[in-house]
Amino acid sequence: MMLNARCERLDLKGKKLLILGGTTLVGHIIEAAKAMGVYTICTDYILNAPAKAFADKSYDVSVLDEDAIYELAIREDVDGVFTGYADIVLGPCARVCQRLNLPFYATVEQLQATMNKINFKANCRKHGINAATDVPFELFSDPKQYDKIQFPIIVKPADSYSNRGITVVHRAAELEQAIKYAIDTSPTRQYLVEEYIYGDDIYMYYTVQNGYLSLSAMADRLSSDSQYGKAPLPIVYFFPSKYTQLCLTTLVPKLQAMISDLEIKNGSFFVQGFVVENQIVVFEMGFRLSGSAGYLVIKHASGVDQVSMHVRYALTGEYTGWDLRELDNPDFSTPHCSIVVVLSAGLISKIEGINEIKNLPNVFNLVQLLHVGDRVESTGTLKQQFAKIYLSAENTSALKDDIRFIRDTLKITDEMGQSMILDLFDPDSMVFQ
Repeated sequence: MMLNARCERLDLKGKKLLILGGTTLVGHIIEAAKAMGVYTICTDYILNAPAKAFADKSYDVSVLDEDAIYELAIREDVDGVFTGYADIVLGPCARVCQRLNLPFYATVEQLQATMNKINFKANCRKHGINAATDVPFELFSDPKQYDKIQFPIIVKPADSYSNRGITVVHRAAELEQAIKYAIDTSPTRQYLVEEYIYGDDIYMYYTVQNGYLSLSAMADRLSSDSQYGKAPLPIVYFFPSKYTQLCLTTLVPKLQAMISDLEIKNGSFFVQGFVVENQIVVFEMGFRLSGSAGYLVIKHASGVDQVSMHVRYALTGEYTGWDLRELDNPDFSTPHCSIVVVLSAGLISKIEGINEIKNLPNVFNLVQLLHVGDRVESTGTLKQQFAKIYLSAENTSALKDDIRFIRDTLKITDEMGQSMILDLFDPDSMVFQ
């Protein structure tokens, strides 16, 4: 995809980018930066963090130690500092950039207004956006009122991520423990209690460029709910969503008003929600690159590269490279799919079929998160994800054939030879657009 003229004049060769965090997905940031000639420095307190192997240089400094990060940035004379994926790192990164007078796409105030679930829902209601309904405080704060609650309900921390701290509560006896779990997981010890939503699960990816909001992609999502009490884990994202036009006409204008009100000018974010009786109800926003790596699908479908735009912004203060008004289009011309392989508890002893899946012509990316020797805990969090497989085909029939091949080919077993795959998406269980 041709870059715009302004971007062509932005020579990033030799500039230094300090990247906070060393997870597997951070490798995508490093890859994008290196492709532009940027010298990459990765830091994470985890000694063998996967992304460190791809960076030009790495450190073991904790991403939460703001003074140490600040000193590291000064010592290395970096031109930018960036992070993605983990909510907990965004605040430290924004504050360090402010101290260094370096660009960061979000202010601390904007992060608090959007990523704290309580604040996000308040901003949604301010702008007429349907948000998940809270269970009245007087009902869940008094055990004598529990019989008035319509179960199941959702208890979650206000400011955690990756499904951490979330419990689906089916009866009153589980409520107090769920609240304690949410509080203990929340950095600010805040939590929400929401009504359980029955509807079609949707996941929306947005990009903001110079104040203009664009819906870059939208997926219909299915999740596994086979772990009692745990938050459902996503097992498939299918693009484009059958609700794309509904989103463009009813939600995007209101979100545009909200981000304008918050003075958000550039960056990317995702919004999660449901469609209930042809109305979109949202419950969470992440003002960051998504852990589902939807940017891979967006880049494959439209050419727009959110990661590269973030790298440019961190180094230059300009969110350029692709004109969203011209190129962004969530109504993809061909079907795309992201398969998430989720595992049950155990020690991974053997993996079969992964190379055969990588070699499928329609698989354009595969992100493997776990390997032989890794132990999986039944936490109900994204730590149970083994891999994300990204596919595109000319039509849904071809896509279904590939998904069936994945289901038949991938084998992951524990020490006892038992399958660890919790659920794999059945293409015949979903109505494709």
